[in-house]
Amino acid sequence: MNSSEIKSLFRSGNFKGQLLKGKLVETHISWVILSGDRAFKIKKPVHLSFVDFSSLEKRRYYCEQEVYLNARFTDIYLGVEPVYFEEGHWSIGGEKGLPRDFAVVMKRMDEDMRMDRLLEKAEVSSEAIEKLAHQVASFHKKARVIHRSFDLQKSKETFNDILSIKKVLEELPNYEELKEQLHRAVRLSDLFLTSNSKLLEKRSTEGFVRDVHGDLHGGNVFLMENPVLFDCIEFKEDFRQIDVLYEVAFLCMDLESWGREDLSRIFLTTYFEQQGETVSEQEEKLFNYYKCLRANIRAKVFAIEISQAREKKDKKLYLNAFNKYFSLFVSYLDQLEG
Repeated sequence: MNSSEIKSLFRSGNFKGQLLKGKLVETHISWVILSGDRAFKIKKPVHLSFVDFSSLEKRRYYCEQEVYLNARFTDIYLGVEPVYFEEGHWSIGGEKGLPRDFAVVMKRMDEDMRMDRLLEKAEVSSEAIEKLAHQVASFHKKARVIHRSFDLQKSKETFNDILSIKKVLEELPNYEELKEQLHRAVRLSDLFLTSNSKLLEKRSTEGFVRDVHGDLHGGNVFLMENPVLFDCIEFKEDFRQIDVLYEVAFLCMDLESWGREDLSRIFLTTYFEQQGETVSEQEEKLFNYYKCLRANIRAKVFAIEISQAREKKDKKLYLNAFNKYFSLFVSYLDQLEG
């Protein structure tokens, strides 16, 4: 489906006979229609450096994977339904010929309880973060161990993919400064990974690489009485099958992006108490590297959003988010170099 078809679906389409009359939310790789007590997520037909939803079959497969993988920690995913266009009308669900696309169907949650929105209003308590840390630690303990040797070259490529946004940044007034930081980042990352390859291999051998969430930040958590994790990575195993320290670093980095270093420390301390583990000096440096990598990835995501945005207000919004994460990225680089 394309953008105009999605707009037609959410304005006048129906789900099993009921008009959607929904609200449309767009990300760099999907559209989400919020309607009544349901949310419908449809993947964009994109082919980027890290994701390929370019064919109908791939979108169907990854919709099914999304439901299957997220069921490990939440019951809000209800299934996958086909999207049809028959006799000039769009609909989700049923059997009406050949599907035009597929939608992941979810229970609709209270958007005001999403963690990033609560952070914006300074309404996240230490107790909520402790509960979240307990839940993540419990999930990590049960998550499947991935028996895979550390791949130095692939790890370098994952970090260095940030160079793919250079064309987007060319339009920005501080491009030369940004470009300089990008090349500095690649140099420091290559050096760190090479110097710490034995530690990374050791952690892999000892079972710290697991099949986890892969995209654990405030926008993918509802802070209900019992926190709800959702929207894990389904489209690339390498992004989800990671060192648990890397996953924890993402959540902590995101808290720090809101200026909540206090909550980051609470999460980290509670998580390791729950796991019954301590962190070595070497692992603390690795944790900082992982925060740097996560800020790298968030900056890259918002750079892509800038390139896709059609409205000036949207471009400004995504540029502000990019600047926030890129500044944090540079601060972690400074620590890496220090």
